[in-house]
Amino acid sequence: MQWEYKLKDETFGPVSLEELKHLYSRSDISNDTRVREAGSSIWQRLDTSDAREALGITSNTVLDADGKAMKTDPEKVKPLGWRYYFFMITAAAFCFSGALVVLGNMFFAVQLMQGGSPSQIFSAGGAQVILSVIGTASHFFYVFLILSGIAYGFLFHQAMRNVRLLGATETTIRPFMVWLWHFVPFASLIMPAQAISQIRNASLRLAGQATSGGAIIVIWWTAWLLSVFGSRIISIIFENANPEPEDLAGIFITESVVIVFFEVSAVCIMLIARRVNRLQKNLNMHSMVTAFD
Repeated sequence: MQWEYKLKDETFGPVSLEELKHLYSRSDISNDTRVREAGSSIWQRLDTSDAREALGITSNTVLDADGKAMKTDPEKVKPLGWRYYFFMITAAAFCFSGALVVLGNMFFAVQLMQGGSPSQIFSAGGAQVILSVIGTASHFFYVFLILSGIAYGFLFHQAMRNVRLLGATETTIRPFMVWLWHFVPFASLIMPAQAISQIRNASLRLAGQATSGGAIIVIWWTAWLLSVFGSRIISIIFENANPEPEDLAGIFITESVVIVFFEVSAVCIMLIARRVNRLQKNLNMHSMVTAFD
C-alpha cells in the first residue's frame, strides 16, 4: 500500500509503508501529520489512519457510550485543587447564612403562634437585633448562592473533563454541559443530576471502587428541585400581596422550609464533591487507572 503525506500544505509521496515508518522514526512526520492512501481523496491524521498500528501508534480516541468520539490524554488531567476549596467555602457560607435566617424566622413564628401581638413582638429591642441579623443573612444567603453556583460550575466542569481524559466511556455529557444544562428549560429537571452521577460513577470506577450507593444524588437533586419550585411559588404568592398579621407565622415557616431544602441540597452536593475530590486525587499518577478497559 502506498501513502501520501502533507507538510505545510505541500503533498509528498507516494511512499511505501516502510518509508512512512522511517519518516515517523526520524520525526519527519508526527501523529497529527495528514496522510492518505495513494489515490484516495480523504486526508486524515496519521494516528487515526490505517497505518497507525504498523507504526506502533496508540490511538488516543475512544467512543463513549453514545458512540461519540472522546479524546483521551491522561497528561492533561488536573487536580480539582482550588476549584474544590472555592466551592466548599462558598457552599458552607451559603449554609451558614441560610441557617441564621431559619433560626430568626422560627423565633418570630413561635412568638406569633403563641398569640403575641406583631407590633409588640417586632418593636422589642431584641427583636430589632434579630430582624437586622435576618436581613443581613438573607442578603449573604443569595450572594453565596450565586458564588457557590459559579464554584460548582468550575469544580464539576473540571471533574468531568478529568474522567473523560482518562477514557471513562460512560461519561456521555461534555464538561461544559455539566453546568450549562441548568439553564436549559425542561432538560434542567434531569440532565444536571445525570451529569453529576456520571462524574461520580466514573471517578469510582477509575479508582477501582464499586459504583453503588447513589442515593445521595437522588436526595441532592430532589431537595434542589423542591427548593427551586418552593421559592418560585412563594415569590408568586407574595409578589403583590399584603399579608395579614395572622399570616405572618405561616410566611416565616414556609420560607424556612424552602431554605431547609436549599440547605439539604447544598450539604449533599458538598458530600458528593468531597468524595469526587478524594477519588480524583488518587488518579494523579494514572499508574493504577485502567482507563481503556
